[in-house]
Amino acid sequence: MSGNRTPDLSTIFRKAIAVAAAGLRVMEPAKVISYNEENQTATVLSLFKEADSTTEDAKELPQLIECPVWHLRVGLAAIYLPIRPGDKVALLFADKSLDNWQDSEGENPIDPQDTRTHDLTDALVIPGMYSPNDPIPNVDPADIRIVLYDTSGAIRSQFYLGGDTGDIVLLSENLLRLGAALASQQAILGNLFMTLYNAHIHSTGVGPSGPPAVPMSVTQLSEKVYLQALGD
Repeated sequence: MSGNRTPDLSTIFRKAIAVAAAGLRVMEPAKVISYNEENQTATVLSLFKEADSTTEDAKELPQLIECPVWHLRVGLAAIYLPIRPGDKVALLFADKSLDNWQDSEGENPIDPQDTRTHDLTDALVIPGMYSPNDPIPNVDPADIRIVLYDTSGAIRSQFYLGGDTGDIVLLSENLLRLGAALASQQAILGNLFMTLYNAHIHSTGVGPSGPPAVPMSVTQLSEKVYLQALGD
């Protein structure tokens, strides 16, 4: 027996659910187009294309404007990342409209006053979603590292905890300033100073003096802090 069969109710429901699920936005990779440091929002472009409903050709989605960026923060403590155009991020789409929440102080529950759900305009930006083909370079799996690269991709500075040794290391071509951004007093290199101090003599009325009566020893040097000398 040939001819078209009328779909049963379960088939209709399955297709309706499939259509609804296809339009449900949860997470997408994206890249930053611009970043507003003042209010910490970003304009982003999804890296997923979407089929046009009329032509069925995959097309870029429109840029998403003023999306909140999810920095790691609790109260007055935060880790802030220097977000730049081209950085890769993840987009999470909120269950409800974020409009009223963005206009609030974020302290008390608000009424979204909108029926939209998982909408393209309600994206949250989470930094750091890169393709496995673009991994973090020069990673030691035993270390915890904070690395800052320059625009060419070269390491500008890095801080790490050595997983094998437990050492705390700061590598940088720039200055390490302690206490204030404008700190200007330079640190003394302990071993070099000890050598100079122990060999020190000066003129007296009866000729050159001898070296210090109590020479400096390694007991006066730190066992925990080491500095790099110029040229090392």
